[in-house]
Amino acid sequence: MDVVVKKVPVQFGRVCAFGDFNGDRNTDILVQRGTNLTVLLQDNELLNVLEEGVFKNSTTFRVGDAAVECSLGDFNGDTKLDILVSMKKRADYYHSVWISTVLRDSFVEHKLPVLSSQALAIDVDGNGWHDVLGFYPNGSMYCITFSRDGSPAIDCNYLFPGFIRVDPYPGVPHLFADFTGDHLAEIVFMDSTVTGSGKFLTPRMWGRFKNGWRETPTVISQMPGEHQFVGAPMAADFDADGLIELLVPICRKADCKQVTEFANWQYTRGWSTNAFDLQNFNILSDEDSLMLFRVGDFSLDGYPDLVATLVEKQSLGQIKESLFSQLPISFFFLLRVH
Repeated sequence: MDVVVKKVPVQFGRVCAFGDFNGDRNTDILVQRGTNLTVLLQDNELLNVLEEGVFKNSTTFRVGDAAVECSLGDFNGDTKLDILVSMKKRADYYHSVWISTVLRDSFVEHKLPVLSSQALAIDVDGNGWHDVLGFYPNGSMYCITFSRDGSPAIDCNYLFPGFIRVDPYPGVPHLFADFTGDHLAEIVFMDSTVTGSGKFLTPRMWGRFKNGWRETPTVISQMPGEHQFVGAPMAADFDADGLIELLVPICRKADCKQVTEFANWQYTRGWSTNAFDLQNFNILSDEDSLMLFRVGDFSLDGYPDLVATLVEKQSLGQIKESLFSQLPISFFFLLRVH
């Protein structure tokens, strides 16, 4: 994998999500600054002039005093982005959805149950609205739909008649995308397999059928090699062939500060690997998360970019000490060369 590095002007905070919050087709950033989440809108006019990302503050709201993870979706069908917020306290994950309103781009909170891992924002019932899917500590499923005002509505567990349980791989969110090219999105649960050598990531794909969702165990084969240290997988059409790939960062050690290669799965060709080296940089991620990279089109060329928070190796300790303060973060876009 060839890499080109583009630096974006310094921002303050930690990245929680990327998405188009104002409908201008530019990728905006949702960052956590202390106890608040802030939407940073990308300035389209300055982008065209300067040829680099420029962001300005938009909405800010308080979410709590711990680090949070975010997933974006439209839960109430108003075509505006809402936010699923997950906050880990000890071994539990506290969830809430923040629904966008027409009043000055503000958000209203609706609390959800405590789960064992970060929940997923997906359209389970096929009505075009996002639902929330997650797991309780015993491995059973939590699935909920939402009403027009954004409040929780009815359970959707019945749409998974063959589901038994999942042991979620720690620090890795599940994925929802059309991996098979049939114009229907699949769910990939990030399950765990335990052997004598340790715990390994085991992606399990579920597809939508007439009677609900069903596992398709032969679609994703076992990842080649016993890679005990991995980062959170990502989904995007990285090679522009029309099919979405599953990209898994392979780490040198358990802390995943260094990624040595990517395992790349595609529906028609299976697994392949790409070497990767950031040389003098370490990847900065949250203590309880293996989300090393995020995907967004920041160069506006129609191709997905991998975005990581990088720090020079000699300065890593200093930055970690001030993680929840007004921390300057440099964003580097890692672009596939076409």
